[in-house]
Amino acid sequence: MEAVFNDLLHVKEKGFVIWGNRTLRDAVHCLEGYQRLIAKRQKSGIEMYIQPDADLGWTNLAAAEHPRWGYRTNSLGNRRTSDEDTILFDASRRHVALVGNSYVHGDEVADEETWGWKLQSKLHDSHAIHNLGVTAYSTDQSVLRFLKFSRERHIDASILALTTTDLYRNLNLCRAFIYNDLEVPLFKPRFLFSKSKVSVINPLEYRVDELVNALSRAENIKHLKRYDSFYPGIKNQSFQIMRRFRAPLPSEWHRLFKQAVEQMWSIVKVFVENCLKNNIKPIILVLPVFWGAFPAGKEFDILKDRCMNFVDVIDAREIFSKQRLELPPEQIHHRYNHYTSLSNEWLSCLIAEDLDKHGRLDIVLKRST
Repeated sequence: MEAVFNDLLHVKEKGFVIWGNRTLRDAVHCLEGYQRLIAKRQKSGIEMYIQPDADLGWTNLAAAEHPRWGYRTNSLGNRRTSDEDTILFDASRRHVALVGNSYVHGDEVADEETWGWKLQSKLHDSHAIHNLGVTAYSTDQSVLRFLKFSRERHIDASILALTTTDLYRNLNLCRAFIYNDLEVPLFKPRFLFSKSKVSVINPLEYRVDELVNALSRAENIKHLKRYDSFYPGIKNQSFQIMRRFRAPLPSEWHRLFKQAVEQMWSIVKVFVENCLKNNIKPIILVLPVFWGAFPAGKEFDILKDRCMNFVDVIDAREIFSKQRLELPPEQIHHRYNHYTSLSNEWLSCLIAEDLDKHGRLDIVLKRST
């Protein structure tokens, strides 16, 4: 019944779905497009930058260059923060991990224009900055990647960036259900929290050349319907249809807002607790976006209030003063809303000042009671 319902909704005119929001067939087409894109690149001998990962969904390859944007990774598989790879292995330095999504990775700018690179330049004599950011990541993926990296490398401090763009991704397992992104429409993990237990739902594991089969298996559909809040089932589609007929119903973003905030808060606690257990200083970075589909809103105030008595917080909203936000938009954000070299400079100055202030890297935290 649900398959028939999705097929009926998949009526398109000029490339847009008329009745439904995002159907199962749309997700299949997105995965097919990605599979063709990767096959074309591989046939042309183009090296990959991102690869599927059984635990994280996807991750950066080591010593790789992005075929479209020119991003480069170092020997540890992280976005470069310097030309000097020896810095990454210098035990005399304070090693800091930057954790997050594309706003940490530095999408849409050259390596030297990312705030991670600028931060390394400002702290060149004392710190080694590891940029663990990955395009399209959610908070859960970011934390899981950090936990894996910190088991392999010595880390003194870690900065977890929270952005509005990944708020809802933490409730999602199939990226193609929420965004038709031909760069990384893959499957991801997510945390599952109960009163007494924290567990991780692993991503569906598929090779890139088999992605078209991923949504044709009944067990996969059952799994996604159970754990992915954006599965395009009858309920979600019906809500979208009724909203298009002006029914006074909240959007899926409003319906899921409270759940998404609680999920992110629970992930923050996992991050902080693991840092403390391993003698790593945790820092939370509120990383705002004031433009695009998901402008920073009240979720940051909620999360910041909770964090203040639990962990050190850097609120980057303060760098975007009213005067700066009145600058021409192209000076502070790019087409896909990522920071420019200028706004990355503002951000790196703020973080460098904070790291210098906490240079001892003492873990002096108010533990929640």
